Amino acid sequence: MKKIYSFIIILFLTFSLHAQEKYIDWITYRGAVDFLMECKIINVYDEAKNLSRQQLYSLLIDTTDYSKLSSSKQFLAKHKYDKVSHAAYILLAKRGETQIIDSLRNRYYKFFTVKNYFFTIDYLKALDVLNAPDVHQLYHEFVDTLFANKSYGLYYELDEAIRYFCNNGDFSFYDKYRSTPHPTPGILAKFGKNPLLRPQVYTQLKTFLNNPNNDYKISTIAALTNFPDNPETYTLLKQIAFSDTSMKIRKEAIYWFIDTYHDVSILPACMPFVTPPIIDTSLTYEVIEEMSSFITPLVTDALQKLFVQLTPNSSFHTYINYRIMGYQNYLHEHLDSLSIPAALDTLTSFTKQTAELNWVGKTKLINELTLTITTAKNYYFQSKKKLCILELQKYNEKLETVYKSTESAKSLPVPFVTKDGYEFLTANANYILERLKK
Repeated sequence: MKKIYSFIIILFLTFSLHAQEKYIDWITYRGAVDFLMECKIINVYDEAKNLSRQQLYSLLIDTTDYSKLSSSKQFLAKHKYDKVSHAAYILLAKRGETQIIDSLRNRYYKFFTVKNYFFTIDYLKALDVLNAPDVHQLYHEFVDTLFANKSYGLYYELDEAIRYFCNNGDFSFYDKYRSTPHPTPGILAKFGKNPLLRPQVYTQLKTFLNNPNNDYKISTIAALTNFPDNPETYTLLKQIAFSDTSMKIRKEAIYWFIDTYHDVSILPACMPFVTPPIIDTSLTYEVIEEMSSFITPLVTDALQKLFVQLTPNSSFHTYINYRIMGYQNYLHEHLDSLSIPAALDTLTSFTKQTAELNWVGKTKLINELTLTITTAKNYYFQSKKKLCILELQKYNEKLETVYKSTESAKSLPVPFVTKDGYEFLTANANYILERLKK
C-alpha cells in the first residue's frame, strides 16, 4: 500500500516509452494534460492519449495573428501557446519522437534564460527520455545555476534534477545539496545509494526527526525506509509509532513500518486508533487498512471490539462491519493461495493466537486442537484425504462442544471457547474443508 506525500514523496506512476525503459513521470505528464484541458484542446483527461501524432505536431506551430490583437490579448495568446506547445512536446517525448530533440533543446534554453524553471525541468526530463547526448551536461548547467543563484525556494525543480543525478550514479552534488536550508529528506536519501555516503546521509536524516514541522518529520520517516538494512530504522519507526505525541505522525510510522518490515509486533501501536472514543475517523480508516494486511485473528478482535462500541447504523459502524466481512474474505483468499498443508499450518497458528486473545483456553484444549490439525495434515501427506477431512470435522466438533458448554455456564469454565473464537476458527476450518471436498 503505497501513498502520495505532497510535501516530499512524489510517487512516480510511469508510462513506458521505448526499449531503454525511461519514462515521463506522472507529475510531468499530468501537468501537460492539464494544460491541454485548460486551453480547451481536449475536454477530459483520457482524450490526451487519443491525440494523433499529426495533431500533436500541429500544436507546436503558433498560428496566431498577433497584429490583430491588443497588447494585453497578445500576452494572453502567447501564454496559451506556450502552455499548449509545452504539453505537445511532453506528449511527443512520451511517444519517443526523437526528431524533436533539437527543438526541445532550443525550448530548454529559451525558458532557462527567462528563469521559467518549471518548464525547464520538464524539457530536461523529455530530453533524457529521448536519450539526447548532451542531457547530462544540460542538467549540470541547470543545477549549477540554481546553486549559484541560491534558488533554494525552487525545491521541486532542484529535487527533480538531483533525482536525475542520483539515479544515474552521480553523487557530486551531495555537499551542496545537504547544505541547503531544508533539503528534502526523500531526495537526500537517494545519496545513500553511494556506500561511502550512506552513513553520513543516515545520520543527517535522523536529525530531521527533531524538526517541529510535522510534514517534514513525516517525510523523514518515509526517507528512513530507504535504509531497511540498518537496524536503527526498525527501532526508530517502532518507537515513533508507539510514542510520538502526534497521532498523525504515529500513523505514518505505522504505515511505513508495516510496508517495510511487515512485523506483527506493531499491532499494539494500532490499538489507540481503533479504541473508542475515535477522535479522527480518517486516521482510523487508514490504520485499519494497514492492520488488515496481517494474517492474524488480532485484527478481527480489534475490529469486533470497535464495532460493538459504535452507534448502530452510523456510517462508521457500517464501514467497520464491511471491513470485518472483507477481512474474513481476505483470510480465505490467503488460505486459497496456500497448499493444503500450509493452510493447515495457518489454522494451527490461528488456534494458538486465539489463546492469546482469550478466545479459547486453556493449554490442554489448545494442544488437543493443534494435535488434531497435525493428524489431519499427516493423513493428507499419506494421500488419505477422507481421513484428513474427518480430523478437521473432529476439530470443529470439539470447538462446538466446548463452545456450547461455555455459553451455558454462569462463569467462564475450563476449558472454554468464546463466540469470537468459535466463529473465527470454524469459519477458517470450514474453508479448508471445502477445498478438501472439491
